Amino acid sequence: AIAPGKIITGKPGVANDPEALDYSRRRTPWPRLGQPNEVAGAALFLASDMASYVTGINLMVDGGWMAG
Repeated sequence: AIAPGKIITGKPGVANDPEALDYSRRRTPWPRLGQPNEVAGAALFLASDMASYVTGINLMVDGGWMAG
């Protein structure tokens, strides 16, 4: 499974709320929101032969939010 963090999508939400955006930037080790292509990269990896022995994981794509 892929567990995305705060991702810029172009839809209303955190990216359009200055206070929420500031909080997210301060709380994440990478002081920015993620990009859709970063989540897509994780999906491509899991669907590729490079992940043929990967099983039973929850791949966090959150810029360190959960570690933070």
